[in-house]
Amino acid sequence: MRHVNFLLIALLIVAALGIAAPARAAATITVTNPTDDINPGNGCSLQEAIANANNDAATYADCPAGSGNDTIVFSSALGTATFTLLSALPVVSDADGLTINGAGAKITISSGGAFRVLEVANGATLTLQNLTIANGTGVGAGVHNSGTLTVLASTFKDNNGLDPGAGGGIYNNSGAVAVANSTFTGNTAAQGGAIYNNTGTLTITNSTVYINTASGLGAAILYNNGLATVKNTILADGAGASLCAGNAFEVASIGNLTDGTTCGATFTQKTLAELALTPLADNGGPTPTFGMDTVSAAFNAADGAATFMPFLVSCST
Repeated sequence: MRHVNFLLIALLIVAALGIAAPARAAATITVTNPTDDINPGNGCSLQEAIANANNDAATYADCPAGSGNDTIVFSSALGTATFTLLSALPVVSDADGLTINGAGAKITISSGGAFRVLEVANGATLTLQNLTIANGTGVGAGVHNSGTLTVLASTFKDNNGLDPGAGGGIYNNSGAVAVANSTFTGNTAAQGGAIYNNTGTLTITNSTVYINTASGLGAAILYNNGLATVKNTILADGAGASLCAGNAFEVASIGNLTDGTTCGATFTQKTLAELALTPLADNGGPTPTFGMDTVSAAFNAADGAATFMPFLVSCST
């Protein structure tokens, strides 16, 4: 009895002092099955991996259990693979944080035009890295974000936010989005062909937003209805009433190029001929990118004060 009392007192002291429980060790979950099969014994699918990460458990035995800030990677045996989803992926609800990283295999995640590709719930955190997100359909066709979303070295292409609809590539629903070293192209919506920022915060750095379409205002980067900072980025060749619309970009925006007149004073105007970008292609990185050569106005044009790398395009001489 005395031992039990001592244990109870110790637990009460820990609670009173606010001592947090040790953080759970992060798990790495490797996807081996390129289909959205959730049947046991068929290998770890992306659906199963996200569910395990959300639940911090082995909800599906084909994948390791999730634990803490999980990372989903893809088996190198998959090589260049397109995951054409037959059913919607689980909504990302992992408050500990989840990273989906396509490094080591060239991975495209596509819904085949049937539904949006990914959704991030309020309070959840998702990082997408070295991935192509393609052919989603719906508001926020690539990703609908209500939490915290980071996009690194990834390409969003051919996503359709519908008409009426918004956010062909990303719809930020009062969340926080940070995009770096990434490409948006071929995306379309009534508002914000590439990105629609709805009262959230948005940062775009070192990226190329090129050849996107909106039937309403904001073809390239959106209707910005929140706070947006853009650095060392190209916004160009958008089809619609304007390239940019809504709130002005934050004063910290710097080093940007555009072929339009609607993106504000932080953008330097250049013609498409001066930008001289080559078609989207495999330029040796994890995702398709636009290329350029040394005659391009974007070559070495990034502002060093932004302390970021140059534009994410491949250069040749």
